[in-house]
Amino acid sequence: MYKGLLYKELYPLYQRLKEEGIRQFHFSSKDNKSYLRFHSPNKHSDDLSKDRETILLANSTNKIVSSFEIGKVMSGFRNIFPINFGGEHLGSVEISISTKTIIDSITNLNSTREYSIVLNKDVVYKKLFESQKFLYNDSLINSDFVIEDINSSLPDSPKELSNTAKKINQKLHNNKELKEAMKNGETYGAFVKIDDIYYDIALIPMLDVSSKVEGYLIGYQESKNIPFMLTLELYIYFFVIVAMIIIISMLLIIQKKTKNLDSQSRWFKSITDSIGEGLYVMDSKAKINYINPTACQILGYTEKEVLGKNAHNFFHSHSINNNIKAEDCPIFLGVMKEKSFVSQKEYFLSSKGENIPVAINSKLILHTKDDFEIVTSFSDISIQKKLQEKSNLLIKALESSINSIVITDKMANVQWANPAFEDLTGFKIDEIIGKNPRYFISSKKQSKEFYANMWKTILSKKLWKGEIINKKRDGSLYNEELIITPVLDEEGEIANFVAIKQDITEQKLIALEKEERDKLFFQQSKMAAMGEMLGNIAHQWRQPLSVISTAATGIKLQKDLNILNDKDLDYAMSSINNSAQYLSKTIDDFRSFFDPKNNKEKEFSLLEMIEKSLSIVSSQFVSKNIEIIKNIEDIKILSSENELIQVILNILNNAKDALNKIENSKKLIFISIYLKNEEIFIEIKDNAGGVDNDIVEKIFDPYFTTKHQSQGTGIGLYMSQNIIKNILNGHLKVSNDTFIYEGVEYIGAKFTISLKYEIKKEL
Repeated sequence: MYKGLLYKELYPLYQRLKEEGIRQFHFSSKDNKSYLRFHSPNKHSDDLSKDRETILLANSTNKIVSSFEIGKVMSGFRNIFPINFGGEHLGSVEISISTKTIIDSITNLNSTREYSIVLNKDVVYKKLFESQKFLYNDSLINSDFVIEDINSSLPDSPKELSNTAKKINQKLHNNKELKEAMKNGETYGAFVKIDDIYYDIALIPMLDVSSKVEGYLIGYQESKNIPFMLTLELYIYFFVIVAMIIIISMLLIIQKKTKNLDSQSRWFKSITDSIGEGLYVMDSKAKINYINPTACQILGYTEKEVLGKNAHNFFHSHSINNNIKAEDCPIFLGVMKEKSFVSQKEYFLSSKGENIPVAINSKLILHTKDDFEIVTSFSDISIQKKLQEKSNLLIKALESSINSIVITDKMANVQWANPAFEDLTGFKIDEIIGKNPRYFISSKKQSKEFYANMWKTILSKKLWKGEIINKKRDGSLYNEELIITPVLDEEGEIANFVAIKQDITEQKLIALEKEERDKLFFQQSKMAAMGEMLGNIAHQWRQPLSVISTAATGIKLQKDLNILNDKDLDYAMSSINNSAQYLSKTIDDFRSFFDPKNNKEKEFSLLEMIEKSLSIVSSQFVSKNIEIIKNIEDIKILSSENELIQVILNILNNAKDALNKIENSKKLIFISIYLKNEEIFIEIKDNAGGVDNDIVEKIFDPYFTTKHQSQGTGIGLYMSQNIIKNILNGHLKVSNDTFIYEGVEYIGAKFTISLKYEIKKEL
């Protein structure tokens, strides 16, 4: 993961460094193993200790090392910077300049002189990959040294020497004094006459960190005052010294330039391995003379199986390319005509017979008129093809969606919309691209706070869902359900927004009708409850009214018989007063139950709430010999007491009606209240035999009842569920329960109310 972050973070810097002529940007660990080569990211973890003395020295001394060094792929001036963090040495970073950049930089300092670099043959061939050796030829000036890419076929190779420089090298080829100087790593200068013109030549050794000769920098220049300089040998040495100073100054300038990058290396993170490209080289006879491991891996062949084969006949897919001949191959024709060929439509055939879609880039490299090579790099784009197919499928799916889908940039300007948007709003897609929706569909019905909250949510990279009123092209308004999802880029920043829109105008009208219907149901439920309570009150008032009537009649009779005493009078008056108080309390309970002020949320005791409910129906339960068994935890809750009482009364009355149908058995109602996992459960069950399985799913439907029309309306349980779900934010369910009480097994309906446990918070 860290390697990926490092590669992503520094790749733009690497691109800029390449523009400045810096060839290699290379990280290594403190144990001298390659960590990341920006020029070849798929190659890593190899041990550099043997071939890269500069890296070995930088890591062992924890000091900056700058030196010329021959490498396996590239030779040049190396700058190795140690990386330290928190006092710990982590490794090093290399910034290398190719021989071409060195020559170009020196030429910019002194354009009157031509330069070249020759490399120590023994060192080069010890370090080079076998596949790279064909790029090096013996130097004309000294066969113990080689010159890199003599024809300048590669982009990082120095330009080809002029004919004059070649003639000078040829003339000095057998110069024993020069050979001896180069063997000993000494500077050397001479004058050479070519076509009656004198040229001075200077050779300066390029040493590695161990002061061994890695190569020579050679400068060629026409001499203007040759007779005078021939007589004064001192000036020759002076010239050489000045040249060396210029070159060293240039190298120091380059070193200083690269050192400025050291501070950035402290921020480096690591990267994942990147996928390398396949590469193969064909000669003028279309025979493959080089193929890299990645190409072999993609095609499924070994290097030995591929080398010497004709690429077109061997793995260029013929079935997909209509079995075309080699001379008609689009790759070959494109290269020969345009000197390059780029395509993502070709297919290569793997060793398993599978057609692999590839992206290829072929380039013609001319050596002579009839001698050329074709270098082709390619990559397997099977995944990209599949992703493209999925992308096309996704686009078709989005375009076919019945919901309107709009994609905007991070400033909310429309970038894409599907046909459903046209159907929904009446606006054509072409006329909204690049525009902000607030300018053409906003109804101005939402408040500033509404939009502020919406933007706050999506800018915090969260999904926003809500309802909004928008305007169609014809000016009519419609209700819309809107979901906005932020889309993040690779850096985790918002790049786009995807909005999914659905016209819910009809649903809103249906919901409004349902709301009105529910209000009617609620009113009917209240009236039914009022009728029940009036019946309960009438039943409960019989006894206290009888007490009042008996006491008053007894006092009058005692008075008429003249036998009334104070004690009997006081007792009678107390009985009348107690009964009157009881009647008053039942009136207060009745009024409280129907008072809208008591529907507000408040903290109350569930035990007291149950007692209030039972006090309303207790007389009828007693008269019907219904026994109430309570197991109630005294829990306080923040909710609407009256609404909950209405639900409890509906359930109790349903249980009473069910129990009235059974005979020769105890009539039992169990009430349990308990707290579990921050949730309150109220369970009410009876032993009336349970609910028929055929109707248990319909029991909460409006107007559904098993009672006679004169006994029930079928809205009690419907409203009970409505109150629990929509007002008290809880759940109400029913099930049949088999249980044992006092050694007897019973079956009955069990209603379970679950509510979130909330208490009043102290300020």
